[in-house]
Amino acid sequence: MRPAVRDRVMAAAAQLFSRQGYGATAMRQIFANADVVPASLYDHFASKKDLGLAYLQAEEQRTLADLQTLMQQYPDPQRFLQAWVALKRRQIAQRKFFGCPFARFSMNLESPPDTAFARALRRVAQRWRLLLLQYFRAAARAGWISPEADLAGAAKEALCIYQGAIAMWRLSGDARYFQLMKSQYLQLYDRLRSGRPPLPRHSSSKGAGNRALALKRS
Repeated sequence: MRPAVRDRVMAAAAQLFSRQGYGATAMRQIFANADVVPASLYDHFASKKDLGLAYLQAEEQRTLADLQTLMQQYPDPQRFLQAWVALKRRQIAQRKFFGCPFARFSMNLESPPDTAFARALRRVAQRWRLLLLQYFRAAARAGWISPEADLAGAAKEALCIYQGAIAMWRLSGDARYFQLMKSQYLQLYDRLRSGRPPLPRHSSSKGAGNRALALKRS
């Protein structure tokens, strides 16, 4: 059975937004890829903006569901963080991941962005960070990591490591940034285990710079 019009439109929009960006996607491309007439599309989405908001909501649900599945499978943060890296590499190999959908979407918006889009993107960031924080708290209660660790800081750092590695992979095409991502996650895990505070900003930046330079030279 052929998918419903809304499902075809959402699938076409997701493919186009992820590959060429929201701003560069014209509605006529969505009509063509979804094989629908404009009237059918507008029965479900009043505007491209409404379609963009529906896309962000769908990507938020998918992204957080992927993380929740890994968290349930791996209560040990060390294994969870490694599995997160492996998931991204697998999705790339299967051509199911083309970079962070939220970062790509936000970079295609006018500045300042539309208020509705800004709210939606802030919600994604907050829910993503909170999900990681709740996971680290559960891991601390279970004894996997130290309850003295800076769990809120670790949640933010985990997202920064993720976004940095994904951005550099997109810029360079060099998949070795995922190995760097894994290495940085293991360093984060070691600090969570010991209860040591996050690295000072200048030390962390210097170390990241040296590792990036090594990647460039190799």
